Amino acid sequence: MASGAPGAGAGAGANAAASATSAGKGVPHWLQNLALAGFMVLHTAQVAARCWPHWLQNLAAASLGVLQLGQAIVAGSIRGTLAGACGYGKVRATLRIMRERLRRTWFRMVGLAGVNLLSRWLHPLLYRWTGGAGLLGRSLGNLTILLTTTGRRSSQARTTALWAYLDGDALVVVGSNGGSHHTPGWVFNLRAQPLAEVVVGRERRAVRAHEAEGEQYRRIWQLVSAAYPGYEAYREWADRTIPLVVLEREPAPPGAPGPHHNPGNDR
Repeated sequence: MASGAPGAGAGAGANAAASATSAGKGVPHWLQNLALAGFMVLHTAQVAARCWPHWLQNLAAASLGVLQLGQAIVAGSIRGTLAGACGYGKVRATLRIMRERLRRTWFRMVGLAGVNLLSRWLHPLLYRWTGGAGLLGRSLGNLTILLTTTGRRSSQARTTALWAYLDGDALVVVGSNGGSHHTPGWVFNLRAQPLAEVVVGRERRAVRAHEAEGEQYRRIWQLVSAAYPGYEAYREWADRTIPLVVLEREPAPPGAPGPHHNPGNDR
């Protein structure tokens, strides 16, 4: 009967609260109250969050999970307190879900940081000024380069800071666009004009681009996703084939001027 469900839920909640209170003896009351109040606030926010963007829902869910874990720690031993209520196996499954949500939220934040307008405009300028020093030239273990393409519509030089991966003597860049449904503009530019320039540190080199296909694509995808597992999440979110562009060194014509940085529209 439907009317019996709330009473059953209330009884279970009371038993869980009593168990947590009993296990929390010896913990300062202010710390128990803080954990309980925070849990209630986040639980209310989670219920109201159904209209939030997905990344914000993931962040709220991850925060709720962290606080639930903290509440268990405050109440006593995680294994001792929760094993009797729902079984240690269920706790481990919950922790795995929390960990995966945190990972995906982190990947989303990294992707947004790389494609926002301020980063696209400022990163190339600082990179050239410092020669790619520190985090400007390598972040999260990934090499950062500047790729300058020719706009397919404007015919002007367009520079983008990208993570790159060594494949023999070539460099590979990934058109993930932070998991966006849209292929980045620099990919279309290279399809129209495969000749481009890259800057690695203070070294400038002319390159010719081609997109990996077939077995080469599968091999390179394993290479880049092992270096940064977030690409697997980006491929799922983008719901498209993410281009893997191979940049092979191209001898520059004698006396040819290098393209100038223009952080505007990719096109």
